Amino acid sequence: MFQRFLDVILSTVVLLLSLPFLLLVFVFGVRLFLSHRLGVFQRPFTLYKLKTMRDPLPHEDPYLSESKRITPLGRWLRYFSLDEWPQWWNILKGDMTIIGPRPLPVDFLEHISQQYHLRFQVKPGLTGWAQVNGRNALSFERKLELDCWYVANRSLLLDLEVLLRTPLAMFNNQINPERAPGPWRQKKV
Repeated sequence: MFQRFLDVILSTVVLLLSLPFLLLVFVFGVRLFLSHRLGVFQRPFTLYKLKTMRDPLPHEDPYLSESKRITPLGRWLRYFSLDEWPQWWNILKGDMTIIGPRPLPVDFLEHISQQYHLRFQVKPGLTGWAQVNGRNALSFERKLELDCWYVANRSLLLDLEVLLRTPLAMFNNQINPERAPGPWRQKKV
């Protein structure tokens, strides 16, 4: 009950304060990207993100590498995790919470072993234990392991630790230097 209250209050404040930012990115042509994700108890929901890649051209392979389709503004939005900002709306709606395992695409369910289904006992989160313990540097299986560990051990203290470590994980381009935009991008050696 307290968690939901906190989710509603924080998401309302964040959405209201970020309205000028969202309007600005929409002026620059960024649109919403809708994705079907798995929520608590594997219930599907629509996740909102800022679209950071252009659509494939008619002659291009639709599965072209994202590094070839990401826009310059999209790279910047992803680097600072601002493409995730519309998920505060998912939190306000009750599809997600602030801290929990990241929501997986619906078609991933068939690839997840039963041993990892514990992660679906809680609402998915905007940030989580796997994000502050390696983020994109982790294998898919390791993320699932960390998600399950979080669900089995979650507490107010653990949530506070995740919340405090999230900004560091967001801005640490050592985790995924390819996501870094412009001057922040690390050169490959």
